[in-house]
Amino acid sequence: MVILSWIKKKEPWNTFVGNRVKEIKDLTNIDDWRHVPGEVNPADLATRCCDWSDLLKSKWWEGPGWMYSDEESLPCSEVSETPDEAFLERRKTVVTNLATGNEVRFGDRFLYFSSYKKILRMTAYVLRFCNNIKRNSPKLVNSLSCEEIQKAERRL
Repeated sequence: MVILSWIKKKEPWNTFVGNRVKEIKDLTNIDDWRHVPGEVNPADLATRCCDWSDLLKSKWWEGPGWMYSDEESLPCSEVSETPDEAFLERRKTVVTNLATGNEVRFGDRFLYFSSYKKILRMTAYVLRFCNNIKRNSPKLVNSLSCEEIQKAERRL
């Protein structure tokens, strides 16, 4: 019943279940899926502790007789209510919001520096750092170049 409810309901299932449900929906007709009660389902025999003699006497190997009859005589039960176990696989969404009361505005960051020249040099060093952490870029070292200062000024 749980799996049938995953297939029939339009819920945001977690990644593992969602991928499999999507594949089932893409490859099959959803209306063809039914629940077969365990007492008439020979496949359930393996989940109930049984010995080899029970397995050999069962319809395990050829399937139940009702599989070969017309569609109206198939045992099934409809999903009337989604089982609680189904919702354990529902995608969880976490939303957070943090308000501190002393938000920092962009301009406030520059109050730490005493001059425009120092702000410009700090920005150039930050841009250099960003360049140097890239894998295949040439590493910049030593004192700042005129080009780096100009780039920082354009960025500001």
